[in-house]
Amino acid sequence: MKKRSYFHKVLNHVALTIICMLLVSIGLQAQEKLYWVSNSPHQVLRSNLDGTDVDIIINTLEYPTGLAIDTANEYLYVGLAGDGDGNIMKVSFDGTEVETLINTESGVSAIQLDFNNGKIYYALIFDNIIKRADLDGSNVETVIDPANSPNDFFIDYTESKIYWTDYFDGFIKRCNLDGSDIETLISDQLYPCHLFFDNQNNKMYWSNYLGNNINFSNLDGTDHQVLISGLSNPVGITLDLNNNHIYWASYGSKSIKRADLDGANEITLYTSTEEDIVFWTLKSTIQNNSSAGNIVSFVPFELHQNFPNPFNPETTISYKIFNAYQVNLEIYNLKGQLVKSLVNKNIGRGTHSVTWNGLDNDGNSVTSGVYFYILNLDTKIAKVRKCLLLK
Repeated sequence: MKKRSYFHKVLNHVALTIICMLLVSIGLQAQEKLYWVSNSPHQVLRSNLDGTDVDIIINTLEYPTGLAIDTANEYLYVGLAGDGDGNIMKVSFDGTEVETLINTESGVSAIQLDFNNGKIYYALIFDNIIKRADLDGSNVETVIDPANSPNDFFIDYTESKIYWTDYFDGFIKRCNLDGSDIETLISDQLYPCHLFFDNQNNKMYWSNYLGNNINFSNLDGTDHQVLISGLSNPVGITLDLNNNHIYWASYGSKSIKRADLDGANEITLYTSTEEDIVFWTLKSTIQNNSSAGNIVSFVPFELHQNFPNPFNPETTISYKIFNAYQVNLEIYNLKGQLVKSLVNKNIGRGTHSVTWNGLDNDGNSVTSGVYFYILNLDTKIAKVRKCLLLK
């Protein structure tokens, strides 16, 4: 029963249209979370997507501002913006593990993780610089200098571009990753705060702190429109494209809000009772399958399509992992029953392959039909593909 339940859970991640997946999807949605920071009082908080079950993850970091989420390994990266200095902290999801990853001499306003290349990018708003380092904090280097008052940024690796909000001057700009060809895409904004990118639809969204609105445009800045106006100092934003929702943190009303992507049906999910609370960055673990987004839910491995497919009597399954993990690779049938365990051991980074000869765990030949092969790392994250055996 445990194996079958797990099978159904991972199938839902790739949106396979099986009736039993509809039931599991309800449970998975409940596991998705909103994360936000308050730099007064100093807190990193979390809630369900409907604003319930709010809990404080950690309240011992001074002036948290930037935030990135590594859902695969269950860590938060928190940027601090103290008086003239700041750090990047690595914090476990339960707040019990805290590590100073990078010491900086300026406030860290935004963070983006790049697990495929083993990098962490971060913006120093008062030094007008965007930097990067290895994920362990070593090999720090400057990426963009100057990047005027970068409050938030996004890296488009496909086009090798970096976008950022010029908070104090009211621009949204972009340039090449080497800092060349800086161009202004959007101007005359009132303290543009945070960005969210929908690469599938070539759109970017941002909040205007003093403009009291949320905007969107094409990635080149054309077709600029105001999505929602009349807000109270909106700051961090995140989108749930699959369910047609946009979330934002309201500095002025001390609340977390949600609306439809057309701006309708605005509701308040949570309001703080803290008298002097200052909400800032808002992120989420929502899986936007239609968008690269900047939710940074990183899965540090690839599962390739088996070859040949269809096959008889055997096929090869290849996968790539970017760090050493406990790897499990298993075959399931359409009923969710475990058919064959192919891999169950610690494996180092690199590309690996294994052959399935069409036999089950008892050495019996299986019948023709569709089968699913599931790869998971440390039992936390998984990918699934399907194959076809034809005899």
